[in-house]
Amino acid sequence: VLIQHARHEQWAKVREEREVELAEERGRQAREAARLRRGVLRAVPEAGAPRAISVLDAGSRSIRTFVGSELASVADVLAEFDLLVGLHVRPAVHGLGLDPDRWRLVDLKPPQKSRRINRRGRTLEITPELLISSTTGISRPLGDPAKVAQYLAEGEKGRLARRLESDVKALYVFYRYGVLHRGIRLRWGFLDEMLSADWALPGEPYLHEILKKAKEAGVPVDFVFGSAPG
Repeated sequence: VLIQHARHEQWAKVREEREVELAEERGRQAREAARLRRGVLRAVPEAGAPRAISVLDAGSRSIRTFVGSELASVADVLAEFDLLVGLHVRPAVHGLGLDPDRWRLVDLKPPQKSRRINRRGRTLEITPELLISSTTGISRPLGDPAKVAQYLAEGEKGRLARRLESDVKALYVFYRYGVLHRGIRLRWGFLDEMLSADWALPGEPYLHEILKKAKEAGVPVDFVFGSAPG
């Protein structure tokens, strides 16, 4: 009994010391993650070299859009960031003539292409638009490719910029949801499931951990329901 008691005390001490080390490591990771400068991209067309691009600065909550010859200055803008987020972000950066390996990249494309929904083998195509709408509640998160192509062909810079800026804001909301919950939603008909999202970096806030710490500390948590403000 004495030996078991001594071993128990020894393991408790080791766990306590280890927990202190882990807490310090989590704090270091959180500080590093907070320092990263994040940019969200929406480039069109998605295939080939971009002809227009919107860049959302997550730190300053500002958006800049570049069309045609203005793309020459995008490299300087992207150099301000450490992490780039977007749909097909690696091909987009490569299409701008830049080296994608200069940045940490987060691609928001669906984690799987389809989902079997009945025994007869009927499948549901999982598109970025479906996942963004399911997750955020935004009804038209991305512009119609045909309309965007028309704006490009006709030189409608104003309409094109507004559409891309709307797209990039939807992508940012989608990205933040995935980081906070470590997952995104798939809702279609009777389906309502969570799909995993591996976008979060070590140290980034996780809803489960936030609630756990609040419970341990005995502090209240406010939940706000409804549409998020702009």
